[in-house]
Amino acid sequence: MVGFVENGHSRLLYRPGIELKIKKGIEEVVKGNTLSPTQKAQLRNLSNPIRVVCYSGTFHAGANTNPVICDGLILKSAKSQAKIVMELLAMLPDDIINEHYNIVPKSLNTLLGYETYGKIVADTINYTVNLTPITIINCHPSIFEDQYKTISVRKFMLSRGVISIENTSDTEKTGKYILVVTKNKAETARNAIGQMFQEFQQESGRTTAMACLQAYNMYPLVNDNVTISGHAEIMATKYRNKYKNKTATKHSPYTPYDFHGRTANSPGIVEIQ
Repeated sequence: MVGFVENGHSRLLYRPGIELKIKKGIEEVVKGNTLSPTQKAQLRNLSNPIRVVCYSGTFHAGANTNPVICDGLILKSAKSQAKIVMELLAMLPDDIINEHYNIVPKSLNTLLGYETYGKIVADTINYTVNLTPITIINCHPSIFEDQYKTISVRKFMLSRGVISIENTSDTEKTGKYILVVTKNKAETARNAIGQMFQEFQQESGRTTAMACLQAYNMYPLVNDNVTISGHAEIMATKYRNKYKNKTATKHSPYTPYDFHGRTANSPGIVEIQ
């Protein structure tokens, strides 16, 4: 491990995209004039080109008496390259990935000390638990630069609380993207973006909407029932009003339950110890 992505959610960010940005960033650093003679010599002596890979995994930080365990995005390289890679990662621009995400080299653990480094990791945990995805599909790449109201679609999404727009493995095939958003802004963002896509459908001959239709045989939409029909949203509002002032019911976390309505005490259920 040579570092991690600060504020990076392990299941929401597109890892190949992060790797590509790091690769290009390191190439720019190497081409520039900021490397010392020692660093240049280290690079010349490498038997293979530098490669940084982004993994989803768990890593530890903090002192032994106050450990921090984070499920996040880990950066790795070959062991023979680790030292120079950590230096190169520290030379990358802060916003190389996104203004909300930053690359933290593992070397900071030694420079800052276990306690401060542990606080950085703990802040990442606290940040990522408040993130949630909004999935959009049938989106041609050109749609993000289209104008909606007075700004681009991309800026409109960001103005509604979207932190980043992430590619997926299905982006090329189905136009699927993940919008990373904080939980407290998710509902507002989902409704606003869904309304925008509905307006795109209703506006005859809109170039980007037609590009989506041609590429995916569908108009762009938020991948839930709310943008297809308003009935689900009406029902959700009804239940939200019904339960908002109710006292939460306590449930025992120790009674196993399956989807057929049986518990551990029911006939035919064997609990493995």
